Amino acid sequence: MTILAVESDYEIRNILAHIGRDGLDVVFSTTMEDTILFMSHNKIPDLIILDMNLNYDAIELAKYGRSIDKLLSIIFISKYPWIPLGVPLDRNTKFLKKPFTIATLLRAVRELIIYDQPEERSVSV
Repeated sequence: MTILAVESDYEIRNILAHIGRDGLDVVFSTTMEDTILFMSHNKIPDLIILDMNLNYDAIELAKYGRSIDKLLSIIFISKYPWIPLGVPLDRNTKFLKKPFTIATLLRAVRELIIYDQPEERSVSV
């Protein structure tokens, strides 16, 4: 299972690296361009973790990912306690407020992985 984490903060990246110890492949990106390149040239990740506070439009990245895989699991993270307009609210989406613990992140990842049912996935080419 591949997780694409779009995050620049060193401490948060360290927390995200811990989920790799759970047998998950974690790939990091810090720019919108790199993220789009990864998603267009590699296998679409099973889960994308997007920091809402970076200098890119996380909602647009989510829409791009969902245009390729309509059931793409997404975790939005933000330092703000409110969920911005445009964030998809469905069973394949979670929203975490910074700071969060490794346990909180792992719980969110596991909950989304449970809902990830390959027979339902439809990937556009």
